[in-house]
Amino acid sequence: MNEKQQGNGMAVASMVLGIIAICSCGGYGITAILGIVFGAIGISKAKQTGVGGGMAKAGLILSIISIALIFVFIFSIAGLIWAANSTEVYTMALSILF
Repeated sequence: MNEKQQGNGMAVASMVLGIIAICSCGGYGITAILGIVFGAIGISKAKQTGVGGGMAKAGLILSIISIALIFVFIFSIAGLIWAANSTEVYTMALSILF
């Protein structure tokens, strides 16, 4: 008999969304969040069927890394804004310019 083994669509979706999230620096968080959701569903489906566990885990990990990079970027920008508004930096910059 030719039984065709079904794939794990959620695992594939999680992997694709994780790759897109990493390449687009989080894709405003939407692709990363969807990658996490689909990765969790894909892992639970992989436990039942035995197919696609690695792809689901990879997509989940890539999406989590992307979320972490978003936070690093936000805190870096916030730090730069805070430093730019600091009076010491402002007066030092003025003393150099004038």
